[in-house]
Amino acid sequence: MLYQSIAIVLIIVLNKVVCHLKDLGEVTLNLSALPDIFEGRIVGGKPVDLESYPFNTQFFNRGGLCSAIILTIKTALTAAHCFDINKNIGEMKLWAAARYMFDRSAQQFDIWDFIIHEHYNETILLSNDIAVILIHGSVVFGPYAKKAVLSDGETWMRENETMFMASGWGETSYGGKVSQHGLMETNLRFVSPRHCKTYYKGWQFSPEMFCLYGDGERDTCQGDSGGGIVWKNITVSLCNRAPIKDGKIYVEGKIVGGHAVPLERFPYTVQVFNYGAMCAGSIFSSWSVLTAAHCFENNQDVDEMELHVGSRYTYDLAADRYNVWYYVAHEDYNKAAPFACDVAVIFVDRPIRFSEKTSKAVLVNTAAWMSTKETNFTATGWGWTKYGGPISTFGLLMTELQYVSAKECGRLHNLRLTRDMFCLYGDGVRDTCKGDSGGGIEWRGMIVGIVSHGDGCAKKDKPSVYSNV
Repeated sequence: MLYQSIAIVLIIVLNKVVCHLKDLGEVTLNLSALPDIFEGRIVGGKPVDLESYPFNTQFFNRGGLCSAIILTIKTALTAAHCFDINKNIGEMKLWAAARYMFDRSAQQFDIWDFIIHEHYNETILLSNDIAVILIHGSVVFGPYAKKAVLSDGETWMRENETMFMASGWGETSYGGKVSQHGLMETNLRFVSPRHCKTYYKGWQFSPEMFCLYGDGERDTCQGDSGGGIVWKNITVSLCNRAPIKDGKIYVEGKIVGGHAVPLERFPYTVQVFNYGAMCAGSIFSSWSVLTAAHCFENNQDVDEMELHVGSRYTYDLAADRYNVWYYVAHEDYNKAAPFACDVAVIFVDRPIRFSEKTSKAVLVNTAAWMSTKETNFTATGWGWTKYGGPISTFGLLMTELQYVSAKECGRLHNLRLTRDMFCLYGDGVRDTCKGDSGGGIEWRGMIVGIVSHGDGCAKKDKPSVYSNV
């Protein structure tokens, strides 16, 4: 339906609003744009060179991701709701000239201060959703980093005007396979507030809001909030894009049906970033990490890889970061069947520092766990407590699963499992999901498997498949 795909965005007229901005302090609403790396962002779009939108930046805030547009060498413009999750500037970072998610070659800046519009959320939900970010250091302008050209008029506000372009770092279809990790763009058309209201029953619009539509095929999505909307090479607005239902923000999940757990409970768990994609891993030794072989299909260049150890949540700026020196995928990966021998070992360039939050995993030394009577399997990941549900925490999550025989699993999926595969099931309620690949499966304190693949997440009668270590 039309109302499901209309994006609410905000008009920006800087010479009228910047002088009226101030920090309102804590905000009670829990609105954010925390994405999953494999979650769709620009929907129905196409890859585009970063030089086409050099004003775009990535803004990380305590695990949440937004976009921001460069105003000057010291400032960027974003959405005010990007700060609802956290007000501590020590947990924030701005990345300019980023080719893809978590681009190690990007210009990285600490945040000096931020200013939220004084009337943000004052009378209407998400009204005046504007903020300015001030950074330490200065953006170095070049082909991939330039300040935005802002609109100084309203001639673009015409019904069915079709020259609006939105951009972001994501996939070509919502919830689809990752095909590009670079910048994406999509084309949208103007919808008047009067017509937009007819599709958003009960939603109130403030004067600075307007709507864009992609004919049910193209759209902005989670992770694009704060990014610029361009009309004829002029930035006319910020993207204020978050799926809203019953006053809550909804996003796609990773650990499905799980609950928050202290990092000390699973100190071997790490995050593996590879050319914009994210996997998990388990510390094997002070020099190595165990993960899934398919995590390297999108890129084999170790210079584009990084490990985060001791992460409290996704994009934890306080985590210990390690460069990848080398990795080895199983020699029989994908040979006998898709995802067969889905195992790899990563070697880091310096020893991992062990602590109460960081220690190596204990690998299983028995086959006693391979029984349909066993229900003590635990999966972990950085995500949300419910697939498609409301955000409740940004820390590490765990969920419990039960063993399913290879014969039954093969029947349910109509496929043949290889000897190195096994299946776990969470009654169609609990599961691992996108972004958890490579993470360890624990049984009685020992690692028995690695998150590999499955048919969606938490589907009824569809166990997920894991690699046997």
